[in-house]
Amino acid sequence: MNEKNVWKINKTVLPQDSDHAGVMWH
Repeated sequence: MNEKNVWKINKTVLPQDSDHAGVMWH
């Protein structure tokens, strides 16, 4: 599982928290 894949899934599941998830995954 690639980190980018996880981030993409997180963004799709939590579009509102896309910024927060992005910082957390980055």
